[in-house]
Amino acid sequence: MAKAVKVNSNLWNGKFKIEEMRIYDGLTEKEINTVLEYQKVLPCLQDENDKGYINARTLHEQLKVGKVFANWIKERISKYEFDNGIDYKTVIAKSGKNSKGGRPSKEYQLSLDMAKELSMIENNDIGRTSRKYFIAIDKAFKYRSQWNKGRQASIDTF
Repeated sequence: MAKAVKVNSNLWNGKFKIEEMRIYDGLTEKEINTVLEYQKVLPCLQDENDKGYINARTLHEQLKVGKVFANWIKERISKYEFDNGIDYKTVIAKSGKNSKGGRPSKEYQLSLDMAKELSMIENNDIGRTSRKYFIAIDKAFKYRSQWNKGRQASIDTF
């Protein structure tokens, strides 16, 4: 099983390895390859409830939107009525200041559902590939969670 690396107080970077993914029934070889390849450029974080999150800045860069990040994310949140705490979480960057020396930057951790929707909205090849990745990694997280619960139940019976 992939080793989980603590990223902040409640999100984990639990990258998948091929050996782990092959033990989960229900993932196709194509989905496995999509996750293994794409998690390098769009790492998905996992919280204690096995919910996946994507960093909005990373998604913005990957989608090659062509707009300033802050304007793009605010516009998308407003236009598509995404809810803070449900569709995304906001945090202040730990570095204290942004790269240009101003106030600390606001980071957005997007739910996989929101990331999928934003990818579809962009209506380009990168967006379609991103959406397929989010669908596959969401399935992988669910299988990981089920597998861990089954494993814990087996341990508890001893």
